[in-house]
Amino acid sequence: MKIVGSLLLLSSLAAAAPARDALPFIDDDYAKARADALARHVPLFVDVWAPWCHSCVFLRSAIFTDPALAREAPRFVWLAIDTERDSNAAVLEKFPISVWPTLLVIDPASEAVLLKWIGTASVPEFVRLLDDGERAARHQSDAGGADAGLAAADALAGAGKTSDAANAYHAALARGGSAWAHRDRAAASLVMMHFAAHDRAECARAAVELGPSLTRGPAFAQVVTTGLDCALDDQAPASARATLEPLVMEARTRADVSADDRLACFETLVAARKKAGDAPGAHALATEWWAFVERESSRAATPEARASFDSARVLAAIALDDPARALPGLARTERELPSDYNAARRIAKIELARGFFVKALDASDRALALVYGPRRIALLADRAAILDNLGRGVEARQAREQALALFASLPPARAHGYQPIADTIRATH
Repeated sequence: MKIVGSLLLLSSLAAAAPARDALPFIDDDYAKARADALARHVPLFVDVWAPWCHSCVFLRSAIFTDPALAREAPRFVWLAIDTERDSNAAVLEKFPISVWPTLLVIDPASEAVLLKWIGTASVPEFVRLLDDGERAARHQSDAGGADAGLAAADALAGAGKTSDAANAYHAALARGGSAWAHRDRAAASLVMMHFAAHDRAECARAAVELGPSLTRGPAFAQVVTTGLDCALDDQAPASARATLEPLVMEARTRADVSADDRLACFETLVAARKKAGDAPGAHALATEWWAFVERESSRAATPEARASFDSARVLAAIALDDPARALPGLARTERELPSDYNAARRIAKIELARGFFVKALDASDRALALVYGPRRIALLADRAAILDNLGRGVEARQAREQALALFASLPPARAHGYQPIADTIRATH
């Protein structure tokens, strides 16, 4: 999983997700889901997602549809919240998030968040999250022990107190020791809290401290990959890269790590080689990355699952200095998912980079005809750049003004993620 923060980068664009067959999700109706959970006396599980978030779509199209999860359905009421929909604004004010995807377990009576998980998960890892969420709802942790510390940390994370949650995860890890059953999950949660708090130095340090000793598997991959991503930031200790990069190289090959998490391994490793000035190493990894994308997407069971690889397809092609090689796959997605805007947006960005401005504008038109919600801000910014290159400065200015007007109309919980885009637009306006 390439965790998507408030910058909403191109790497986080994805296709709209399908219905989830294994789990009976209620879409975008918090009141109904909460009422059902109260009536059934079960916790509420919430998938907070967006159609541009490739990891969100991977979860929805490849994990939540797994038949093995059908037996988990009675344990929760299942709710999916699309953060781009205006109808969900009040829910997002109540449960603000800054990273996509975010999974929540909520007590329907108190509306307290009992567990907050950032990122994707394999099917076994997801079931363990459900176990933890259900245990927290039933207050079954060991009083005063590591499990109780984990539950307290989860509650702090759910309340948005990222720094306090990080401290609590660290304390729970110290209390639990190396043999603690929840050590891997707590370690992943700790690193993600530092990431969510934009504390790249502590994120990298925690990954260095914990990563080498974790059980090899999904949590290990998440810890070392997120840690290496943080270590690429100038505020992080440079020595962290030397520790974490070999571990991410190991994680990229593990069959028990989800395809989405392995894609994140490749993306981060290519960035690390580039930062080290190793162009041949970066190219070799990008070649392997591209082959992995093509192989895994060809195995996808549905167009939606296949499209969740489009972001990586574009990024790998760019890393190979051949962005046009991504165009056939994007064209297929646009044919198979005609109501989704993401493939057209990607095509527009590639054609802009290639200097084919008329083709870029045509693709931008197709994307804008389909997009909804605040994501329109980003597409209008793209369009302004295309119009500038076509010498149509007045129209470019109008596109930027529309984007800024939409940004100004958003409530805080929806606006914060688009602040960097709005700042960029203002800088060029």
